[in-house]
Amino acid sequence: LQCKVTPETFMQLARHIAASAASLAAATPPQAPAAAAVCEPDSYIDVSGSDAGQADALVAAADALLAHLRSRWSGLGSDKAFWQQLGRVQFVPATLGLPGGRACRRVFTSCAAAAQHKDWHLVWTVQPLLAVSRALPAVLAQQLGMRSPPPLSAVLQHLQLVGGSDGGEELLSSWPDSLEPLPGLTAKVLEHLDREGLSARQAQQLSSAAFVPVAHCSRLVAPQQLFVRLGGAALAPFAWEVPGQFVGRLALLKQLGVAE
Repeated sequence: LQCKVTPETFMQLARHIAASAASLAAATPPQAPAAAAVCEPDSYIDVSGSDAGQADALVAAADALLAHLRSRWSGLGSDKAFWQQLGRVQFVPATLGLPGGRACRRVFTSCAAAAQHKDWHLVWTVQPLLAVSRALPAVLAQQLGMRSPPPLSAVLQHLQLVGGSDGGEELLSSWPDSLEPLPGLTAKVLEHLDREGLSARQAQQLSSAAFVPVAHCSRLVAPQQLFVRLGGAALAPFAWEVPGQFVGRLALLKQLGVAE
């Protein structure tokens, strides 16, 4: 009879939840990929089409395990190999896709593959996201291989994908009311890029990525389609003037291809 959760016991429980999620997903007809989300298939287990009752029970069990981890992780020791292995086990409930969006999926993922909710606007097309209630302490997240902010490579990949094939029209027309408006989020993304710093190659990659909202947030365009001043000329849909809320990042925008 054990009176505490040992590292070995915790690992067994985490692997059991991951195996149960995989079995649940395997019993469900294959689901189409979440719209505007291109996570690697082996980075998550999709249970969004599974029996709701079974999925709910598994999520409740996983949340209980996460609650124990958040409050008592120091008691699980400091063995680096243990934390690395645990960070790769897909026992963590998460979502895939735009939070609250109609195509958002219910998944299980690993801590190493996931992003904290506070970073969702940087990577929601390329990484599963933890809910606010499942946020991990920074030190614990680091031990499990979760990076916050996410790797710059993931952020760049996200920005290259967020506009989709239609200039973001479908995304913008169905933007959830529960989320901050996209212009404000884009300003935060630009601030993040400015703080991180971009190489010439990275800036070139983003120059053609449609992620900047224009025309009263009805379309996403690439920085190379923007001009600081158009003098009132109507050149849409070929060229647009930099929206006023982004003028404070002109140096960065010019690096990304915005012209005078």
